[in-house]
Amino acid sequence: MRKSKMWKEKQRRKAKEKMDSSVRAAILYDKISESKEKKSNAGRKHKRLSRKKIAATHRKTVIHKIFECARLALIFAAMIFVFVIIAIFYFYNFSLKNHGAYVSNKPQTYTEKAEIQTGIDLSDITEGLISYKDISIPNENQQFAIIESEKLGEKGIDVYYQGDYSCLKQGAVTENETLVGYAGYTLIYAYHSTVFKNIKSLEIGDKINVTTEYGKYVYKIEKIETTKPKSEFVVEKNSSTLILQTDLNKSIAEKKSSKQIYVYCTIISGPTIMG
Repeated sequence: MRKSKMWKEKQRRKAKEKMDSSVRAAILYDKISESKEKKSNAGRKHKRLSRKKIAATHRKTVIHKIFECARLALIFAAMIFVFVIIAIFYFYNFSLKNHGAYVSNKPQTYTEKAEIQTGIDLSDITEGLISYKDISIPNENQQFAIIESEKLGEKGIDVYYQGDYSCLKQGAVTENETLVGYAGYTLIYAYHSTVFKNIKSLEIGDKINVTTEYGKYVYKIEKIETTKPKSEFVVEKNSSTLILQTDLNKSIAEKKSSKQIYVYCTIISGPTIMG
C-alpha cells in the first residue's frame, strides 16, 4: 500500500515535470516564433524602405538627367542662334561686297588743318580712259573740283578735299577719300546756310556738273531724302556715285542738326578712271 502511494506520487511528479517541460518548450517556441516574426517584419520593413529609397533615388536621377539634357539643349540652341546670326551678318556683307560697295563714313570734326589752296586748272575731258596714276591726290584743304547747277546757284561751288571749318565757310568739302569719278561714292558736305541754301529746290532727274583737273563729269539725281545723320551707305560697287549732304541748321555756328538732306546722283558721263 505504501509502495503504491509512492509510485503514484512518483508518476505524478514525472507527469508534472513532463508538463512543465512541455510548457517551457511551448513558451520557448512562442518566443522563438515571435522573435522570428519580429525579424521578418523588420526585414520586410527594411526592404520596403530600401525600395522607396531606391525609387526616390531613381526619380532624382531621372529628373537630374532631364534637367541636364534640357540645359545642354538650351546651350546648343543658343550656340546655333549665335552661329546663324553671325552667318547672316557675314552673308549680308559678302552680298554687299559682290553687288555693291558697303562703305562706312564717320562724320568729320571740322578743326583747322592747313592753309586753304584755291584755284584749279579745269579739264575739258568728258570721255575716254584715265589712269589713276596720272591723277594726283589733293592735299587737305585743297580745292579739287567745282560743282555747277542752275538750281544751286549761278556761281559754281568750290569743293575742297578733306576740308575743315574754314573751307566750309566758303564752299563744300569731301567727307571721304573717294574722288569724283572713282568707283564707289563721293560724299560732299556743305552748310545749308551757305552754298547749299538752295538744295531743297533740286528735283529727281536734275543734272549736276562736277569739273575737276582730270575730267568733267555729269551726274543725274536719282534720290533725295531727309533723315537722321547716316554713317553707312550702300552704292553700286563698280559705278561712281555722288552724294550731296547738308543739314537743316540756320547758321554755320550751329553743329549738325539731327536732320540731314541727302541727294544721291548717278554718273551719266565723264572719263573712266582705270586701275
